[in-house]
Formats: sequence, structure tokens, C-alpha cells
Amino acid sequence: MIARSLASLAVRVAGAAMSFGFQVLLARLLGSANLGVYHTANNASQIVAVVGRRGLDSVLLRRASVAHAEHRLADTQSTASAVIGVVLRNTSLAVALMLVVAVVAGNRWLAHEDAVWSLVVFLLAALPVALVAIYGEALKAIGMPVVSAAVQGLAVPLLNLVGVAVLTTHVASAGAASGLYLLSAVLATVVAALVWRGVTRNWGSAGAPVDAGRLTQEAWPYFIAAIAATLSGSADLLILSIFGQSEEVGIYAVASRIAVLFALISVGVNGVVAPQFAQLASAGDIPALRRLSWKACLLTAVAGLPLLLVAIVFPTPLLALFGPEFIDGVLVMQLVVAGRYVNLVSGPLGHLLQMAGAQNTERNLQVGMAGALICLAVPLTMAHGAVGAAVAACLAWTGLGLSRVAATAAIVRAGLPGLPGFPATGSAGQNEP
Repeated sequence: MIARSLASLAVRVAGAAMSFGFQVLLARLLGSANLGVYHTANNASQIVAVVGRRGLDSVLLRRASVAHAEHRLADTQSTASAVIGVVLRNTSLAVALMLVVAVVAGNRWLAHEDAVWSLVVFLLAALPVALVAIYGEALKAIGMPVVSAAVQGLAVPLLNLVGVAVLTTHVASAGAASGLYLLSAVLATVVAALVWRGVTRNWGSAGAPVDAGRLTQEAWPYFIAAIAATLSGSADLLILSIFGQSEEVGIYAVASRIAVLFALISVGVNGVVAPQFAQLASAGDIPALRRLSWKACLLTAVAGLPLLLVAIVFPTPLLALFGPEFIDGVLVMQLVVAGRYVNLVSGPLGHLLQMAGAQNTERNLQVGMAGALICLAVPLTMAHGAVGAAVAACLAWTGLGLSRVAATAAIVRAGLPGLPGFPATGSAGQNEP
């Protein structure tokens, strides 16, 4: 299990490295204005894909994992087929509605010649992107985490990087880059579907009937959490795309991509400590839980410190990787990276809440953060452009991190009442992490 986990993490890291390399090449080829249009359309597409999935990827993982562990292969297959069918319908409807918006209001949203075309192409990509996520969770559920990581985290970045390297002279606009992304997403979906069909070919299709309505109802809490997480990562850029210029959006997108590198550290650390949190919470060992949470937070703080220092001390060379016109985004990048760093350090506490029966608290914090980001970003962006959006993001991410600390302290002090049967032990002073 450890070997597979490490291999899965290695694949994710490789995918992130290829994605970063692709972003550097794309920024140099497109410039800030075209890159702003590209990322605005990309973020809109990601939101549509999340709406289309409706949290069903998490339900599929849970149900299919149980069925596969019990050797009910036909039930595993029928559950996956039912989820794929619902996601196809949901995403197709969401894409159709957003295509109307893109055609009618695309040029007013983004004052750029490629605005409508890029939005249309990326919205079409929302369907294969949603299916890639579903196939990835299905493969994870049947004990193929490395293949799942390759499908979800490596395939599209790899195809994008190869495509932009081969077609360099043809990728000179946001529309062309959008077409390349659509092609990569479609190819990744086809490969994922073929892998799934090859694995499940002899499993049969006469499993227990699956109620699609019940699946959707069961997925609702996951859907809320997924929407909140998606908005947390994209609302600032989308708001800037409405009130700012395309060049500002492109510079802001680069700053956000640099900050996203913290996610690699989060995946590496939290993937190890999350199961330990669950075991300690189940055993009622609050002192050990407190020690592990502090160690995990300290580890993420140390691991993320080099990127934070580079962003603060050497911001100009870092941004110059993407091209000379992105150097104007020094303050924007520093604000965004600082906020994400605080969130990174508190990340293990979010997993502690989820593993100790207080998952609703973590969900509510995520929803609150998304709401705060939107409420802050609108007036600040209108007043100060990209810098205002970066201030809003910094405050919102920092607020999420500090809220996690406060919520974890309160819940551990109370004996983790969110976990059924969890004993309240020790005094408030002893239990506070």
C-alpha cells in the first residue's frame, strides 16, 4: 500500500511539473492578454464540470470501493455506469446553458477578439473533463491508484505539454490554445474509458439496480463542498475578468499558478497523516492527535517555506520565467502566495476535522471562505484591479487557515463530539492543539 501511495504521489508530482512547464510555455507564446482569456475560459469550464459531476465522483468512490472489496464486481460496474450516465446528462445540460451565455455575453465579459471562441471551446471541454474525473475515481475504487493518478493528474498536462511543444508556431492565440486543451481532454477521456472497459470487460452488467435520484441526493453534501472548493480557487480570477483588463487577468493567473505549487506539499503530507488522524481519533487518543497535528502543520510550514521565500525575496526572476510583461505582477504574486501559504500550514487540521467526525465543520469553513472571497473581491477589484483581487484572496485564504486553527482547538477541547462515541478526556488546556 505504501509503495502504491508513493507511486501515485510521484505521478501527481510529474503531472504538476508538466502543468507548470506548459503554463510557462503558454505564457511566453500568448502574452498576458491572451493568457487572461485562456484562464478565464478554463476556470468557467472547470466550474461547469463540477456542476455536472454534482459530487457523484465521491459517491462513486465510496460505493464502488465497498462493492469491489466484497467482490460484487457486477454491482461495481453498474454503479459506475449509472454515475457516468447521470454525469453525462448533467454536464451536457450545464454546457448547453453556459454556451448561450458565452455567445450572448462573451464579448461584454471579456473585451477580446478570442473571448467567445475560447469560452465556447472550453465549455465543450467541460464534458470530457468531468468524465476524466469520474473514470479516475472509478479506477481508484477498484484498487488502481497509480492508474487513477495518471488519468486525473497526468494525462491532460502531458498531452498539453506535448501539443504546445509540437505546435508552437500554431499556438499564438487564446482560441488556438483552447482548441489544444479540448483535444487533450478528449484524448484523455478516450484513454480512460478504454482502460476502464478493458479492466471491467468480464465483470458483467447485471448488478443490483441503481437509483439515479438517490445517487444525486447522496452526493449533495459532496457537491456543496466541491463547489465551495472550486470557487475558492477561481472566484477571484473570474471577478477580475469582469472588472479588469485581459492583461491583468493573465498576470493574476500566473501568480495563482505559482501559488498552486503548494498543493503538491499538501498532497504529500496530508496523504500520510490523514489515515493516522482517523486511527487516533477512533482510539480516542487526544494527546497523540494533538502532537500529530502540530507535527504535520510544522512539516507543511517547513516544506512550503522555500517557495514563500523565493516569492518574497526573488519575485522578479520567478515571474520572468513566464515573460517580461509578467514582472508587473510582483505584488499580486506575493499577496496570493502569502495567503495560500497560511492555508497550506493549516491544511492538516482540515483533514483532522474530516477524519475525526467533524467533516461538516470543514465544509462550512470552506463555504464561508468562498463567500468571504467573493464579498471581498468584488469591491476591492472594482477599486484596485488585480492588486485588490490579490488582497481579497490573501485575506480569505488567511482567514480560512486561522479559522481551522480555532475550530480544531474548540472541537478537540470538547472531546471531538463530532465522532460518535469519542470520549472527552483531559482539561481544556490539555486538549487544545
